Amino acid sequence: MALTPYYFTMIQGGGSTVRASMNDVPFYSRTLKDQAGVTSPAVHLLEPGENVLALEIDEAPTEGHFELSIDYDHERPVLLVPWPALMEQLPEAERRYPLRHETRFSPPGELFSPAYLGAPAVLPRREDLDEIVGATQAIRDAAVRRDVDAYLDRMSLKIDEYQRAYSGWEGVSHAEHRDDIADMFSGETRCRPIEPEKLRLEPRAGGRVVHVTHAEGGHVIEVISPERPKRRLRTDLTFTRCNGQWRVFR
Repeated sequence: MALTPYYFTMIQGGGSTVRASMNDVPFYSRTLKDQAGVTSPAVHLLEPGENVLALEIDEAPTEGHFELSIDYDHERPVLLVPWPALMEQLPEAERRYPLRHETRFSPPGELFSPAYLGAPAVLPRREDLDEIVGATQAIRDAAVRRDVDAYLDRMSLKIDEYQRAYSGWEGVSHAEHRDDIADMFSGETRCRPIEPEKLRLEPRAGGRVVHVTHAEGGHVIEVISPERPKRRLRTDLTFTRCNGQWRVFR
C-alpha cells in the first residue's frame, strides 16, 4: 500500500530565525531578511504513532506558520501551528522570544518507518563521534575530487530512505541522484573547508541520531560552481547507526 502523501509548508516572516525538528530529528533551519515560504514532501519525516513537532523561534517580528497537509489539502490541514498566536497557549510570563514550542499529534494514514528507529537509543561514545567526523570529511573530500561514485556511496542510505518513502515519485532513484551529482561535479567547483574543531555534533532522538552542523553557521557541505553561481550543493548531515556504521540518512 502506498504511503500517505504528506507535505509541509513553512511560512516565515522577514527578520526571523526558525528551526524545526520532527521527533527530535532536525529538518528545517533558516534566517530570513524577507518573508518567504517553502513547501516540501514530508513523508520521510513522520513515523507511525505519536509524532512531536518542535519549533525553535529565536525572533519573529512578523507572523508565520507551519502546516502539515495530505496531498496539498490546505483547507483541512492535519496540523497548523501559527505564531505569534501560539504564544496564547503559554503562561504570560513565558510569552517571549527565543521560544521553543512542541506539538504532539498522531497523523492518519499509512506512515513511513525511518531507518533511525532501528538504531540503539544510546548516547554516542568518543569513537562514534570520531567516526562521524571522519565520514563528514570523506564526503567533503569526495566533493573536492568531484568523485561522483564516492559521494553517492556515502549518501546511499539517504537515497535509499527517499526511495522507500517516495516510491514511484520522480527524482528519487539512484540513477536520478547520479545524474544530478554528475552535473554538479561536471565543471569547476569550490568546496567549503572542513575543520573538525568547527563541527558541532549534536546527539538527538535519544542517541539514535547525530546531527552535524557548522559552529560558524552556513552548511557543513557547501559546493558551488563559479561558472554557474545558481548551481550549488548545500547541506548539513544527519547520521544514524546502520549495520554497525554511522551513515548519513537525512
